[in-house]
Amino acid sequence: MSRNRPPSASLTSISTRTAAACMLGAAIIMMAVLSPGLARAADAPADSTAPLPEVLNVSLLLSAQVDRLSPGLAGLGTSVDTQGPAGGAELDFNVVEFHVPRETAFGSIHVYGRILYSHRTLMQDTTSSVSGATGQEIISDARCAELMGGLRVGFPVISRGSLAISRVYLKYEANSIFSKDTDSDLLNVTTYAVGFERSSGPLQGSFFELGYGQNGVFGSTYEKKRWKVHTMVQTLLTRGDPAKRNRGTLTGYGELYLDSDNKSGPDALRVMVGLKLNTVGLVQAVQGLLGI
Repeated sequence: MSRNRPPSASLTSISTRTAAACMLGAAIIMMAVLSPGLARAADAPADSTAPLPEVLNVSLLLSAQVDRLSPGLAGLGTSVDTQGPAGGAELDFNVVEFHVPRETAFGSIHVYGRILYSHRTLMQDTTSSVSGATGQEIISDARCAELMGGLRVGFPVISRGSLAISRVYLKYEANSIFSKDTDSDLLNVTTYAVGFERSSGPLQGSFFELGYGQNGVFGSTYEKKRWKVHTMVQTLLTRGDPAKRNRGTLTGYGELYLDSDNKSGPDALRVMVGLKLNTVGLVQAVQGLLGI
């Protein structure tokens, strides 16, 4: 083989049944977390501590992560984990809000992006220099720079007056992963997804989504026809002052990615837990301290 790097860790592989169970369990948990008070939402009083509507949000990220790749029946042994820190920045821009028939709250179109540096577990195709036979190998602890961007269109499903409490959304997302630890320096990931998000209140920004697309992390042999679950729960740890139009500055979050071909091929599970520092909120806090 052109590369010969043994796995650095060995754990029980994720079967298709386990992947399906994780998807179902995540869906049930997130629907319970993100949609509390469905029957009484319209009559609930306004939450003066809720995050303010934001047109532009730029945050710095720092998290701990576990990135696991299970080869399934690809003949590459057992699962391989990569653990370590991840850091970067994300941007969310509310481009426009639009009227939705028979709704008092507005829908919205968002453009968003994320830049992240982390260590990942990747799979790549290999070719024997002797026989010319092709295969796959798993590379652990690969240094990666991830550049992601997407478009999200949301429609209110729970609202209070003109305030959308929860939304369903459709999205398209493209992700490029740069790594010098693989034969291919650039891996592409694309996703089409439908999701459910909490758009106001203490859990603003939390979501659950189900997607479909391709993922170059698995090499050209297994990159297509991938099913994906992506969920995140986040909450403000420091709140702003609505009277002064200040945002909270620090958010805690937990994020989970599950990627499966729903067959005998390789699967991946990625978990991140960390903090987000809202740079706009930080500037507003400094201005408040200085009396500007």
